[in-house]
Amino acid sequence: MQFRTAAGTHTAVRDLSFTLRAGETLGLVGESGSGKSVTALSLMRLIPDPPGQVTAGRALFDGRDLLALPPDDIRRLRGNEISMVFQEPMTSLNPLHTCGRQVMEPLLLHKGLGKKAARARALELLNRVGIPAPEQRLGEYPHQLSGGMRQRVMIAMALACGPRLLIADEPTTALDATIQAQILELMKTLRRETGAAIILITHDLGVVAEMCSHVVVMYAGQVVEDAPAANLFARPLHPYTEGLLRSIPAISAERERLFSIDGTVPDPFAMPLGCAFAPRCCHARPMCREEEPVLSAGPDNRRVRCFFWRENALSSDAESKRESFYDGAK
Repeated sequence: MQFRTAAGTHTAVRDLSFTLRAGETLGLVGESGSGKSVTALSLMRLIPDPPGQVTAGRALFDGRDLLALPPDDIRRLRGNEISMVFQEPMTSLNPLHTCGRQVMEPLLLHKGLGKKAARARALELLNRVGIPAPEQRLGEYPHQLSGGMRQRVMIAMALACGPRLLIADEPTTALDATIQAQILELMKTLRRETGAAIILITHDLGVVAEMCSHVVVMYAGQVVEDAPAANLFARPLHPYTEGLLRSIPAISAERERLFSIDGTVPDPFAMPLGCAFAPRCCHARPMCREEEPVLSAGPDNRRVRCFFWRENALSSDAESKRESFYDGAK
């Protein structure tokens, strides 16, 4: 995915590939600016062209290339077979329509329900996602709701038609711990009852451990590690993944302050030579700053973008700690 700007062409996501099967949840993790949301919006064909343009590749959904479908066909898929929970509900909801009207819309459009049946279903959905006084909220506008309730309205809209693929971009960011648990449980129920697949974009590694069977770690628009969740938490192979996991807060007498990764994500218009993570990597060697690593096969059904992942693997003691974290979350 490229963006044409006044400052030049910026490649936001490149060399990205993953496979997601029915009933699985894929976690897409990484810092802000790593390309996670752009990936999701590209799959939904929601990035305007110009300035955005997918220059290569395919996105196959049941054998159909989402990137090549005619506009009418992709509109029939969006909100029906593929739904998305957006990160910013206030900018995603229409301020001119009531919340009830917006939850009803995909039911009226894709399921052919009458207004009475669609309203009853919308009321049920608002109740399921934990909105208090759902009957009242049906007639209220987005600005009348709190940020958490707006996010729950977005989730209700996304679940309305029972999608086969749900893309959730930070779906629980604005919610308190109790409602977050309810929403995650609701997504699990959808997956279990319908066999839907879920792409979960999040910064919360605890949510990843709870929800995901597979994890794709992104950095500077590329996949740096792709692994089954249990294996990734037990033994991260890329230094960036290692840094993310070491940043998880832990109650430990031997850790007095939270670990952080030095530096920042590189400027997309001034990408470093070689490995994009090399300027921040404590394991970097001269080769890392001269040659770009490819995504290569590692052990345990995973892929890693690192020349020296074998040498960088964590000690068995650290591995056991990561396994305990993952097992506790599951």
